[in-house]
Amino acid sequence: MTRINQTWWTNPLSYENLQFDSPYNTYLYAGLPPGPIANPSIEALQAVAFPETSPYYFFQATCDGSGYHTFSVTFEDHLANLCP
Repeated sequence: MTRINQTWWTNPLSYENLQFDSPYNTYLYAGLPPGPIANPSIEALQAVAFPETSPYYFFQATCDGSGYHTFSVTFEDHLANLCP
């Protein structure tokens, strides 16, 4: 199996991957799964309910592939930070 980006997630998914027998596999079982598929922490919920004040309205991934982000106050600054 070939994996793109060397992550733990199988990428791309094959037809065989979609046949995995699990009640959470909505390709095989219609409707909602029997339990939560994601469970955010209380800290994550609090961060959404009470976001930190910041002057930054724009962000994007940096162009170097590092996984970091560049934040901008104005749309013009945001456009100046776009990758070539």
